[in-house]
Amino acid sequence: MEYLPNEWTNFPRGHEISTNHPIPRGTKVHSHRFPISNIDQRSTVALNFIAATITIECSAPLLNRSPLKPPGVAAGGILPLLSNRKSEDIRCWRPLAVHGAVTGVSLSDAADIRNFTWDDFDVVFDTRAAVIGMSDTDADEERPHFRARLELPGADPLDNVFVAERSGVVVGCAIAAVEPSIDRAVGEFGVIEGGRGQGVGRLLLARLERRADEAGVAVHQVNVHHTNRVLRSFMGTSGYERIRTFNELKYRPAPAYLEGDYRPLPVGVSLRPFVSGADEADLASVQNAAFEGSFGFAPNTPEQIAGYVAMRGVPGDILIAEDVASGDVIGYVWTSVTEGEAETSGMIEMTGVRPDQRGRGVGSAVIAAGLRHLRERSASVIDLEVDGENLSARRIYKDLGFKKVGEQFWYQKSVTR
Repeated sequence: MEYLPNEWTNFPRGHEISTNHPIPRGTKVHSHRFPISNIDQRSTVALNFIAATITIECSAPLLNRSPLKPPGVAAGGILPLLSNRKSEDIRCWRPLAVHGAVTGVSLSDAADIRNFTWDDFDVVFDTRAAVIGMSDTDADEERPHFRARLELPGADPLDNVFVAERSGVVVGCAIAAVEPSIDRAVGEFGVIEGGRGQGVGRLLLARLERRADEAGVAVHQVNVHHTNRVLRSFMGTSGYERIRTFNELKYRPAPAYLEGDYRPLPVGVSLRPFVSGADEADLASVQNAAFEGSFGFAPNTPEQIAGYVAMRGVPGDILIAEDVASGDVIGYVWTSVTEGEAETSGMIEMTGVRPDQRGRGVGSAVIAAGLRHLRERSASVIDLEVDGENLSARRIYKDLGFKKVGEQFWYQKSVTR
């Protein structure tokens, strides 16, 4: 079986790949992080995949390099090796992908990574729900939200969603969120239980990295929950660095949030529900000003705000703070409610105040109003997430009675260009 230049093929653990014809001068073999060296035009190269796959791509010739040792691998361990001798054995330390002129490969056990089509919607949703462990009740509620997410402006699922198949059966999927304005792409991926341990996750991650490279952004990031030790270890061995920690906070509302003037709004500030078709531009403006320069925040357009509101379907769960004298929008709290089998939970999705309005007590009053709103919507527990480095917000939440219950870790890898 022959693979032509610029055709990408993924290979599972343990396969041997060899060429029976000369490799063109200028072909480059590398591991995305550890460039190796130029292959002489006369070379015949055997690739023995110890733990993954390797990338072959056409590029300008490189200078010969001595063998490189990845961090944490002792001398004598698995090293990427290549020189200009006529025959070489390359042992690959990292999970990668392959393209180029390659022959003599069996792909009977390989997973095929392909782009999403809308015909895949149900199977991708069901695969994702199985990976997460979503209950049938939650899945029924989440399905339309997931479709709305893929229909958001800029989501571009035909380019940014990928399906992993083995023998025609979907065993995993991946979603990329490309954010050129902050020079990053964020990936999420998962494999169903029966497909794990066979390299499918590595292939999906490699495809997400390639998508980031195609989009021309500088970094690829992945969010991992603190309880997922396997994925945390996997990200480390895949060349990712842990760069940020978000705190998960939880609160069970006290009666004080049901009535009365607990944390009243400052004089001259009023609160009202969001109005669809009228408030999108003002909310986008406040949100962009409040979070400018914050980790992971990409500025939103009014069209994106409209899409997010439609995705949740309850505009009244967003409360808008206005300056009474000018009528200007100066803050907001965006909440949501999920009716679970055991209890109804609320979420503070986002909350922010214009920088020039801070220090007046608007922020804590708006959050308290959001808590009252969620309690009135029958939420018995309220969750939120906050950047661990946002000390002022953490103080407000602690003062309101939130307690830390978990963490989420952000991992990052520079994208090869």
